[in-house]
Amino acid sequence: MIQDQTPPLQNEKSNNNMSFESNSFLLADYQARKHEITSRMERVESDIKNSILATGALWAWIFANGSSGSEPIIWIPALLNLFLALKGMGQHKAVKEIKAYIKKIELEIKIPEELGVNGVKGAYTFLEYFTWSFWLFMIVGNVVVAKVYACI
Repeated sequence: MIQDQTPPLQNEKSNNNMSFESNSFLLADYQARKHEITSRMERVESDIKNSILATGALWAWIFANGSSGSEPIIWIPALLNLFLALKGMGQHKAVKEIKAYIKKIELEIKIPEELGVNGVKGAYTFLEYFTWSFWLFMIVGNVVVAKVYACI
């Protein structure tokens, strides 16, 4: 867990006595966590692009080679997308944990809420809903195509 790896933040009473080193550490940690969120979201976007390419390539190969509908290979595109969806779920869970920790840092170093990472909640929520809709569409679509192909 992200929170287990991070040092506890100072309480509100000791905020006035925070040393320069403590502030520098929190600011560096804050920037590293923001970068980690960006990196994780880039991986999710990359997985989306790769799933479209891989699914298309797999179905093109299946159609071109005339595989029979009873072969298990027709389920590989759906399984691939299921795996990538689970991976995306893990990425989104990690981002939420990082954002909760960043919120604590923002309070500690007094960053206004609208300027912090959590201030762009609407954009992240839309991206999360889009991602889940995409994976649902890909999994269901590949299952439907596999079932139709099995009947041909």
